Amino acid sequence: MHPERDELGIEREIRRYSAYYRGWCLAFGEHDPAFSDDESINWVFGADQMGFIASHDLKKMLHKVLLGRQEKHPSVTLTETHVDLGEINYPFSPMQLEGARRFREFIRQHDSLNLYLTSHFWYPPGSRIITFSPRRPAVILYKEIAPLRLKLI
Repeated sequence: MHPERDELGIEREIRRYSAYYRGWCLAFGEHDPAFSDDESINWVFGADQMGFIASHDLKKMLHKVLLGRQEKHPSVTLTETHVDLGEINYPFSPMQLEGARRFREFIRQHDSLNLYLTSHFWYPPGSRIITFSPRRPAVILYKEIAPLRLKLI
């Protein structure tokens, strides 16, 4: 799938996957760990995938919007300073801006992306990484759900 371009930016259709069983997920894999309890979003960058860990306050809302099993296609708009998730506008903190920049670059580099939850033992118990990868997850653990529309402006 090739990106759609217009005068406002780049748009991607991202394939989303949900685990067959609640709480099951793949390990994120090797990356440079960086985590701060003070941040509501912590970026995670691996060699060929990236993601973020949301604080407890944001996790439920983000999982519902990004990985919920809605009938309609969810839509997300990502700017340099904030993300719009439907009716929710989340401004990035100064510490999150570099991760957001790297995320935008990652999206630009990949025409086809997949979205699913992963985990890693390095992070607090119950933490899940909302993961974006050009690779599809294991079909034995995940089923495909309606795609997500992601727009960069």
